[in-house]
Amino acid sequence: MQTISSLNPNENWQALINGKKGKCLDLGCGYGADAYWFTEHGWQVDALDYNDEIKFQHPMLNFIKADFRRVNLITLGRYDLIIACFILHYFNNNYKLNLIKKLLFMLNKGGILYLKIFEENFTPQMEYLLKDAKIERYEQTDDHPPDGKHVHHIVKIICQT
Repeated sequence: MQTISSLNPNENWQALINGKKGKCLDLGCGYGADAYWFTEHGWQVDALDYNDEIKFQHPMLNFIKADFRRVNLITLGRYDLIIACFILHYFNNNYKLNLIKKLLFMLNKGGILYLKIFEENFTPQMEYLLKDAKIERYEQTDDHPPDGKHVHHIVKIICQT
């Protein structure tokens, strides 16, 4: 069973990108499974996380070891796709809103911002900011320490410029 903590991507990235290629930013890439998937499908990827190292390497994957709160993200450039899965719950509401605005600014025309967040951290202000996005709510079962098997209420947001 795929879980949030799995090392394998559990997203249907192929359906999202529909055969397109470009430049991707994986913000909070974790072990890099999603970033690796995109490189294997012809994307140039900047993967940013504070982890010591990612577990997947590829010539088209640029791993940036950093706490992105301390990086001027705008200097990284513009992207055709930005993904940020399960990172927003670490921050206060003002930071989340400012980060989303910054990520939207960093998208190329026609670019996609793909966010996943736990329902309890999805604020009305975020929903208003992303009012033109496709927003889907669902439940996902996960099984990891310390909680064991449990259900998360998830919000998936796909915003295309």
